[in-house]
Amino acid sequence: MFSASRFAPSFSRGLLLLLLTLAAFPGLDGRGSARAQGSSTRLNDFGVYVEPPLPALPAAGGKLRDPYFGTEFMRVTDERDGAQNGTFYSQWPTLNADSTRLLVHRYYAGDAVCDFDPNAFTLGQCQPLPRLPNNESPIFEGAIWSPSDPEALYVLGWQGPRLWRYNARTKTYSVVHDFSKDAGFTPGDYLWQMSMSGDEETFAFTHKNGSYQTIGYTAYRRTADRVIVDARSTIEDEVRVDKSGRYLLLYLSVLDNGNECYVLDLETGRKEGLKPGAPDYAPGHGDVGMGTTVAWDNDENRFLKRDLANPHQTTPVIGMGRDWMNQHLSLLSRDDAWALVSFFSYRGQGVAPGLFHDELVLVKTDGSGQFRRLLQHRSKAQDYWAMPRANISYDGRFAA
Repeated sequence: MFSASRFAPSFSRGLLLLLLTLAAFPGLDGRGSARAQGSSTRLNDFGVYVEPPLPALPAAGGKLRDPYFGTEFMRVTDERDGAQNGTFYSQWPTLNADSTRLLVHRYYAGDAVCDFDPNAFTLGQCQPLPRLPNNESPIFEGAIWSPSDPEALYVLGWQGPRLWRYNARTKTYSVVHDFSKDAGFTPGDYLWQMSMSGDEETFAFTHKNGSYQTIGYTAYRRTADRVIVDARSTIEDEVRVDKSGRYLLLYLSVLDNGNECYVLDLETGRKEGLKPGAPDYAPGHGDVGMGTTVAWDNDENRFLKRDLANPHQTTPVIGMGRDWMNQHLSLLSRDDAWALVSFFSYRGQGVAPGLFHDELVLVKTDGSGQFRRLLQHRSKAQDYWAMPRANISYDGRFAA
């Protein structure tokens, strides 16, 4: 499924559900699926396909196929949900552990969890998420489904630095950890932009004060119930823990000693700086894998993979040459072999036809250059919430 905020003039800002045709992608999901009916010869070619006329969109729950690549997709929200619906981001999962529930961003109707049948490819009931037990509003931007428990969703709150666990079946919350009891946290502080390791043991956040200013970053181990990093700094725009839980990426809002990003080893405490340009090509938009990251190189217009144990060495994944497009990448699938990329135009840039323009594309992360083109999403973004931020499901079968 994907955020198609400008898919058609009469159906703007809707969320669509896209089923990835994994029968054509061996190695991504052993079970596969067989819903593709388009031209399989176009899935991995370099042709430029001019977007056909816009289709009429069905109501929520209705389905269409991409006319070039044959991928079936479903609409999840429509006008009844109001405007500004979509996914939260490419690194935060929309689908839960077994792809039976969807976390849907609905700006006006209230963020919701929708039931979904992954085998019949049908949408069920959508219900707004409740407020926290202390009546504060949860932060669902950055919420993360448990990779092992289909009912569990980790969320944060606005009015205090607490990590909560929501049960989608009972519709109840429980506190995982109250950081206000730890040294370094004061009343009014809160946590922001959560990330989580693949075994849901290690969590990381930026630390903000009551004035919404970043004052540091925090890493926490769940089973030990212990804060392992509590740093004071104002230059981290975001921090991300990798799937292994060992490495913490610190993305900076300003250059620090020429570095645009740091990789912190949570076991040894070693901190490696990455500079923009050669030889480091510090990571831009991307996602983290198991001890790895795949991210955009803003200097050479390409995606690079790097081993976080040796982050100065990179492997090219796929590049756009001199054809500059905007992009987001999702590596949420349990199998890091493929990444889901949203290529998109922004405020007029990249609107003309071109390779991968306004498409969702699977790219292989081993440096082989293999790719699978999925769909032309049609979004012509003019603002942040209209940008496609597609994320792949844990089981690799679907994308939002």
